[in-house]
Amino acid sequence: MKHAKPLVPIAALLFSLFMSPAWSVTTTAITDTVTVGGTEWAQVNLFHDVSWDDVQAVCPGGVCASGSSLGGWDLTGWTWASVSAVGDLFHVLTDGAHPGGVAEVTKVDSAWASLWKTSYHFNPTGSDPDVTYLWGLSSSLTANSEAILPFILDAALASEEDRATTTRTSFKDDKAPGLGVWLFRPVAAVPEPSAYAMLVLGLGVIGWAARRRN
Repeated sequence: MKHAKPLVPIAALLFSLFMSPAWSVTTTAITDTVTVGGTEWAQVNLFHDVSWDDVQAVCPGGVCASGSSLGGWDLTGWTWASVSAVGDLFHVLTDGAHPGGVAEVTKVDSAWASLWKTSYHFNPTGSDPDVTYLWGLSSSLTANSEAILPFILDAALASEEDRATTTRTSFKDDKAPGLGVWLFRPVAAVPEPSAYAMLVLGLGVIGWAARRRN
């Protein structure tokens, strides 16, 4: 019985570690992405049935908190995009057809709407079989606190217009099946071969200096 007391705090520490969020919640790193320039965008449709308030809770003001998660996805290092940032992405991926920022472009039988499908996973079509959407929540709100949803619509019928624009929900706590989230992060820098060479050289100099001291 002499050794029973020291074990009590150790057991309590192990229990607290086991019950901590790091142990009790399993999150998955986001690897299904699209890289545009120096920015990596998460696939919008990784997220389902989330509201603006749900995302705001873990990405207040746009920057996702370290260790935060949504729908089981690890959001560490990600930023929740504003409607303007998504509009700039639309500008690039419509080959300049979209003005960028908060704007709209429409075209019957466009080349850019269908090309988006080669890199992005479009959301379920919902009740209309003639259109497919790529849409998600931005971090922006209207003056009436309505959530803004940037989206691209690819119309199947030749007579209907494709769109790259925005819509909005009536309430921040609205949820809808297939409603995604626009997230981005800077592309991680890959060290140049010369950087590796300098590292090896530096380690060699340290090792040589250590041997001389001995």
